[in-house]
Amino acid sequence: VINPVQVTDGKTVRLSGSATLPVDLARWWTAPGVDALLPEAPFQVALTARGMQLDEVARLTGRKVPISGALSGVWNVEGTLRNLTMNGSVVLNEGRIPPNPFLPALESVQAQADLDGNVLRFSKIAARHATGLYNGTGSIDFSTFEHPLFALALHGEGIEWEAGAWGGKAVVEFRAQGVREKAALSGSASIIALDRAPLPDFSPLILGGSADTLGVIPPTLTLPPPLDAWQVDLAVDTPAPVRLGAGTRSGRAELELRFAGNAAAAIVGAGRVHYAGLPVKTEFAKGAVESADFYFDTTKGTNIAAKIVGEVPGVAFTGYYVGTPESLSSTFLGHELGAKGREVNDETVRQLIAKGIVPLQPEAVEIQPDLGLLKTPAASPTPSASPGLSGSATP
Repeated sequence: VINPVQVTDGKTVRLSGSATLPVDLARWWTAPGVDALLPEAPFQVALTARGMQLDEVARLTGRKVPISGALSGVWNVEGTLRNLTMNGSVVLNEGRIPPNPFLPALESVQAQADLDGNVLRFSKIAARHATGLYNGTGSIDFSTFEHPLFALALHGEGIEWEAGAWGGKAVVEFRAQGVREKAALSGSASIIALDRAPLPDFSPLILGGSADTLGVIPPTLTLPPPLDAWQVDLAVDTPAPVRLGAGTRSGRAELELRFAGNAAAAIVGAGRVHYAGLPVKTEFAKGAVESADFYFDTTKGTNIAAKIVGEVPGVAFTGYYVGTPESLSSTFLGHELGAKGREVNDETVRQLIAKGIVPLQPEAVEIQPDLGLLKTPAASPTPSASPGLSGSATP
């Protein structure tokens, strides 16, 4: 019991009132935290704060607590931690919160909240995280003291976005709801700049049409604790084509991806990555990739279907490929393969992706790219079984 409570700054009273706190002082002294609180003990507070500096008050506990900010408001609390009745309001300005089991490190925290029964409702939240400045609204429901239920809606512009080897800036809309140990995170990220976008090595297409070593790197999302225990469903797109990052003189990219799953493991984005306008050269030849579409399927591992349109010296080509991020193989060429050949077009690829990328059937054949064939369609190539690929062609 602390009665009266009074904190002054010179002649200015920063905090006044009375408080009965449910705290085991002996345990708090050695290990301050939730475990030092007494859920069934009386909890009664009637306090008024006027620009109270949190770091100054923290010193009264006898321990150094790296939290700061100016707190103002009037709040009244009665009951126990398991049965709270609260009313009042609170305003925090220029807050600083260190990393903790509930939140990452935050700077420049601004918050306005009302106390309503056992719920703390935030009409304004603004904070600077390592990735950028966020603002939004939210609430914390203390009906269950051990596992308070939170709901949060956040907006951010120019946010640093990262998905494995990919990175840039985005406009984000996030929603989170649940308890700290098990919550759901959903929303969207609209990419406005790509500082890092790993390009496949298209040069093998110039040398001989082989896609075996393209080395496609899919966007992969990982989250820090405690978010790594949450369920995630995030959509990532580019509202307009985005110029590729440093080191690429030309070229654009578009993304249409969805990251869905449990964040305990890295989540690979499912959907499409589109490249356009990329010059390609080797020591011996130059060419260009007019467009390259990579479709990522994550239902069973990570598989890829791709369509690449470009030009090798003097020859335009369209190639269709399937495989894994480590290795793609050609299954079709987008032109007639003689009298018994089969035209393969975008609809074929859409059907392939719609039914999922599955192993090549035993009766199917792989059609290898051949620059001579591209120039002068002639006899069909020799069939060869190719396990691990998708699609079919009838010779």
